[in-house]
Parts: sequence; C-alpha cells; structure tokens
Amino acid sequence: MNKTELSIIIPVYNGQSYIRRCVKSIMQQQDADKYEMIIVDDCSTDNTLKIANSIAQKYKNIRVIPHKKNTGVSGARNTGIAAATGKYVTFVDADDWVGADLSTISECFDEGQSFPIGKLNNFFLITPEPIELSVSHFDDKYFVNMLRIAYDTDADVVLGGRIAVSDKHIIRRYFYDSVIVRGTDTDDKCELLVEADQREFANSALYSHDMLNAHDLRFMVNMDLDEDILFCMLALLYAKKVATAPDVTYFYDNHSGTLSNIRDDRICAAKTRLAQVKKYAVLLNTIAEEMSQYMNPKVFGYQIPLYTRHARTKNFDCLGYACVQNDCTNCPVASDILAHCRGNIQRYGLNRSGRM
Repeated sequence: MNKTELSIIIPVYNGQSYIRRCVKSIMQQQDADKYEMIIVDDCSTDNTLKIANSIAQKYKNIRVIPHKKNTGVSGARNTGIAAATGKYVTFVDADDWVGADLSTISECFDEGQSFPIGKLNNFFLITPEPIELSVSHFDDKYFVNMLRIAYDTDADVVLGGRIAVSDKHIIRRYFYDSVIVRGTDTDDKCELLVEADQREFANSALYSHDMLNAHDLRFMVNMDLDEDILFCMLALLYAKKVATAPDVTYFYDNHSGTLSNIRDDRICAAKTRLAQVKKYAVLLNTIAEEMSQYMNPKVFGYQIPLYTRHARTKNFDCLGYACVQNDCTNCPVASDILAHCRGNIQRYGLNRSGRM
C-alpha cells in the first residue's frame, strides 16, 4: 500500500459485538477511504477475525493482521505501528467511536462544571437518565480536523478531546478550548505530563510515525494498566511540538467488559499501584538516560514523589518540585531513586521499546 497521511490502528480481542460499529464510525469520516486502517486481531476466540476479514473485503484501505498468539492490547498496537505506512498514526479501540457530536448531549454540560488542568478542561456528571448514543450522533470531521492542525502547526503530537460514558449514567469529558502549541520548554513539558495523566489513554491523538520510530517508542507489553498513559507521556516528552485540537471528540465506551473496569476494589487497588510503579519507573529512567535537559525539579523532580508513594520506598526524602537546585543529575537522592527504578524495570521485565 502506498504511503498515506494517516494510519488508523484498531486492536481487537473478542470484539464481534462492536467491531462493525467502530469501523462504521471511522468510515463515516471525511476522506476515510484515503486513510490506512489496520485491524489487529489479538487471537480472538469468537467470530471477530471472520467479521474483520469480511469488512476488509468491502473496503480496499483496510488490512487485517491476525496474531497467532495473544499478546494483549499493547502487543496488538505495536504490531499495527510496525505495519503502518502513514505519516501520522492514531489508535481507536474496537469498542469505541470517533467524531462524537456534542450537540446531541449538550444539555448534560449545562448541569455540571468543568475545571482546567493545564490546558485540558475536565468535566464530570452523573445523570439520572441513561445516556444513549448511536453512530448517527457523530460528525464526520474527526480525522480531517486533527490532520489540519498537525500540518498547520507542524506538530509531532496532536491531542484531541474525548467523552467517556460509564454504565450509561456517568459522563466524563476532556477537551481543549482552542489550538495551543507547546514546545520543548520545561514548563510546557511539565504541564503536558500532568495533562497526559488526566487524559488516561493514548487514543484521541495523532503521533508522528517518524518520531515514534526515531525513538523506538512502543507500548509496554508487560503492563495491564496505564500502558496508554506511559506511551502518551513519553511521546509528549519526545515531541518538539505538541498541538491541541478543540474540534474533535473521541467516544470511549467504558463498559463492564473492559480491562480498566475492575469491580473488586482490592484487586483494582493492587493492579493500579503496580501499574503506577511500572509507569513512573520507566518514565524517570527514560528521562535520566535520554533527556538530561529535563533532569530538573519541574519535570524529573515532580514525578519522584509520585513514584516513591506507589513504590512504597523508604529513606527517600525527595520533593523535587520544591527543590532549590536547578539540576537533578548529580543529586544523590535522585541517583538512589533511579537505582530503585531500574530494579523494578528489571524485576517486571519492562522494555520501553515494547519488546519482551
């Protein structure tokens, strides 16, 4: 297939009940037939692969890549990145939609309040009536607007908005008010990392394919949670320019079958803590090894207390964000924490390039 503007990667496992809906929302987008769509079936045990193949027969721009061994969503996304030919890469989960038309549920936003975290606005509301959306409630400019901003700003990453609905009554909205371009400044990077943590996933964004390959950036295969956030954080650190897209909305269907929707509180707490340990260990180690310009209290130091709290480390008294030093490179406390990080990276078999 010839090189295209955009590769849309869809990882799927046992998604026979919603893969058609996802693809339909994508194919309703303007210029969708010009983009490359890669469906990676992660060794499904239902009829997902059969359905995906039938869809691919209908659309020439769709490829299906079947895995012979289940590798999880990270492995499936990594397969898609390796196969992609697009200038930009984006991810859509098979149970989600793109291009939500906010006017269909605009009344919800009159009742709640939004609050900014960096440039990202956050909105939360519990509704008495169930929230019902169908593919007909979506506009057709999701990818067009994202690509337009990417080309206008020459950005390595473009961040869009999203709506997440849980159990049909809980709605969360994350959005940007305008096109904002941020660069390599320390304050920009610190703000972007905080936003990435709030965004919670890597979808609703475009990534420069060249940037991902230049830094061998892939999803962490030995993480069950937060692998999205870690990928996004690292991409934002590597990016020379990051732009925001105010006119695009991704719809996240947080139903009970998703991995992130764990019902047992004790299991959820344990998995969340472990994911946080892995995420911050890799993040801190990557900054120290590859991004010495961010070895300062605002970026590196800000993340240290987050890591030490989840890793339950002892004798590490470091509040980097309050430190009066400008450089963490030669700090003995930071050195000890990095040694602890590397121990966890080795212990859990973590590899930032996504290889086992």
